[in-house]
Amino acid sequence: METGGAPKHEWVRQVLERELSDGRFPPARPLPPSRRLAERFEVSRTTIDTALQQLVARGQLVSRPRRGFFPVAVTVAEPADDRTAPDRVLWADHLVVRPDPWIDRAVQVPDYQSYPFPFLPGQPEHGSFPVRAWLRAAARAFDGDQGGRATLDAGDGDDAGLCRAIVEEVLLPRGIAARPDEVLITNGAQQALTLIARTLIGAGTRVGMENPGYVDAARIFRNAGAELSLLPVGRQGVRLSDRPDFSLLYLTPSHQHPTNVTMPASRRQAIVDAASAHDLIVIEDDFDSEIRFRGEPQPPLRALDGSGRVIHVGTFSKVLAPALRLGYVVADAALITQLRHARYLSSKHPSGVEQRTLALFIASGDFARQASRQRAALRAKWEVAAEVLGQDFPWPDQALPSGGAGLWLTGPPGYDTTALLDRARQRGVLFQPGGLFFLDTPAPTNQLRLGLSAIPLDRVRPGVQRLIEVI
Repeated sequence: METGGAPKHEWVRQVLERELSDGRFPPARPLPPSRRLAERFEVSRTTIDTALQQLVARGQLVSRPRRGFFPVAVTVAEPADDRTAPDRVLWADHLVVRPDPWIDRAVQVPDYQSYPFPFLPGQPEHGSFPVRAWLRAAARAFDGDQGGRATLDAGDGDDAGLCRAIVEEVLLPRGIAARPDEVLITNGAQQALTLIARTLIGAGTRVGMENPGYVDAARIFRNAGAELSLLPVGRQGVRLSDRPDFSLLYLTPSHQHPTNVTMPASRRQAIVDAASAHDLIVIEDDFDSEIRFRGEPQPPLRALDGSGRVIHVGTFSKVLAPALRLGYVVADAALITQLRHARYLSSKHPSGVEQRTLALFIASGDFARQASRQRAALRAKWEVAAEVLGQDFPWPDQALPSGGAGLWLTGPPGYDTTALLDRARQRGVLFQPGGLFFLDTPAPTNQLRLGLSAIPLDRVRPGVQRLIEVI
């Protein structure tokens, strides 16, 4: 079907937007399933999902798990006298729209638990959250003086107990020596990156980015005014040239996002040395370093850094749950002071109750036990997936990672994994096409990311076998 030159997802969004405005879809009923919409528009279901997510972001649809996408009901009070009724505001005339070259690379699947084989990273397996241990810590958070500290308005401050717990129980075992005043608590890693961008990036600041890489980080930096230098990811991560053309470098060295490549210690030391030699600031996004299955753990860049140039970003989302939205930044105290001021202007501080609960959860040893359980569960899934891939997978010579929550698989040149996803979804299999993670165009089409965090262990083997059948 002709789209008038617009990207297919944008064209679908515009058509649905007009139909929503005309009242074609009643608010009490969900939109037709994505399969029917794909048939109607003669496009893939991935294209439909992208258009629907854009309408959710614009406030025109709401996603209800297991039920679908519903129009947002807008109730307008009737004016007493039409002659005096003011004109309705046209928000399109007031919104600041920032171009996003990667709008089609942020597809979410809100109903993933309804699929039998959801190979998605970043989403929890149902029942994996340590409910009882968390509730014990939450109850203690309100005991005595602790309750007063947890519920007060802390201004720009953090829970001192949580900062200590992170320093002693999380960072020190990884080889990072830090003081509590070098730690800032954030609403997840996403806010950490936003605060760093607001503080260190201006118009024209050049930022080095892994490619493929974390698209949301690229969005954050670009919205702050950055120009991006894309660095190809090899089997040992990125390699810096003798004369880097950027002043800020963003890396995911523990398990590169999305390929899961682990950067070896020698390459890490070379990065730290280059940062000192060229006056670079390095953002180390250490989002899942706890998830390691084989080999020796590699030292974080921050542990190798003697000049204070590495900003270490961590999160509790991968071990606990993404909905918790708690993360942290480790950096020199002078920078933490500036980040704290930027955070105050946007959100003051993360929930004091959740900070106190997490501090007690860590201090009790429950965090370490949960991390160990998560490692064991993911290792078991990884071993099953690796076994099936090694025996039956039609694409040979796959490089399997030493850890992380997924597998990065490469097909023959020219293979289209987006089209593969359309077929796989009809058979109950979800994965992420690799093209979603490339920051340049045209993106390769022959790679895919097979996540292991959301799918139960007993469904890994039949799920990989089902994917092989579809291929």
